[in-house]
Amino acid sequence: MSKPTGLLLSPGAIAPEAVSRALNEQGGPAWDNTVFRLLSGIDARSLAEGTPKGGSGTAVSLASTGWWFRPLDELADRLATTTGQAVLALLEHPGVGSAYHLAQPGDEPVRRVRLGTDRLWAEGVALLTGGQGLAEGDTAPLEQAARLVHGDDPEGAQLPGMVGFAFLPERRAEWPALLDLRGQTLQGGVLWKPAEQRDADEDPPMKMRAILLETDVRLPGPPRWARAHRAEVIETAQQVVGDDGWVCLVPQTDGEVAAFGAAVRILQLAPLPDGSLVGVLHPLAGVRIEGVADGVATVDPVPQGPVEDVEAFAAARKKLVDQLSAGSGVRWSAEELDASDDPASLIAWQVRLSTEACQSYLAAREPLARLVALAGAL
Repeated sequence: MSKPTGLLLSPGAIAPEAVSRALNEQGGPAWDNTVFRLLSGIDARSLAEGTPKGGSGTAVSLASTGWWFRPLDELADRLATTTGQAVLALLEHPGVGSAYHLAQPGDEPVRRVRLGTDRLWAEGVALLTGGQGLAEGDTAPLEQAARLVHGDDPEGAQLPGMVGFAFLPERRAEWPALLDLRGQTLQGGVLWKPAEQRDADEDPPMKMRAILLETDVRLPGPPRWARAHRAEVIETAQQVVGDDGWVCLVPQTDGEVAAFGAAVRILQLAPLPDGSLVGVLHPLAGVRIEGVADGVATVDPVPQGPVEDVEAFAAARKKLVDQLSAGSGVRWSAEELDASDDPASLIAWQVRLSTEACQSYLAAREPLARLVALAGAL
């Protein structure tokens, strides 16, 4: 899966000491490790176009284990204030979205955030340089520019890039897009805090903490991000992520606990300014719920077997692939789904199912039954 890239640009000179001072003032957690590389004497527009030339500008590439707590746009604001010149923060996550924040000393910043567009940041470069707009075809991927700036720094290459934009109270309309960008970053494997990854092959325990859902359960499939608002959910998530990470997602129908749920591993978790949490969940297995008492679910994993009717499976898979148009929002190609031994588990987590279809899926013991349950709900 693609990884996001962040970069700072300025039309004039910025001293390395100014960047260090801005980072120190910005602050970060005690475990944070942050590095930056500065390229001076560069023409910002040509760098964005992929053909860097000499000029009066500066480009800064930053990487940090505490990237979550170091908003790139806020750092641009600090540098614009201390240097007295415009500083542009750029963000691109291929296939997910793009953003820019043009900090201007003594004036309001200009910023845009958009999902589904990779090269929106080119608009910010045009504003910074005072030239004509850059068409998407006129720019190289932002990652290419960042690599030119960061060079061969071995430490920086191993750290996550600083790619977070701040959640500004006066711009709440941006929050859903910023959440999705951060969520996709976490889902793509960029850790928000140094930690050991959970073992995906470990069998779920027979008892685990439970989260009672007001909506359908997250179906087993690839890791995905989720946001928690309710106090009891936040408390449970914080408890399990500090323990073994296992939690059972239990759907309810009219207050009655459903027969089946999902055993989930919480991989990463981080707070947001409004008190909610966002993190990465890995829904690993369907489970039969034997009972829930005192916030703990007793479960019995549903064994998953091989395909028993190969021809019926192939026909059901073809039907599913045919149903998914190019604009379905499913992040798997028809070729990948057609080659998979269990395409339902690849995409079910992206499709909202009715409680009935969800329960049928979780109860299924082999890929054909899951595929039929999914295709019937689309």
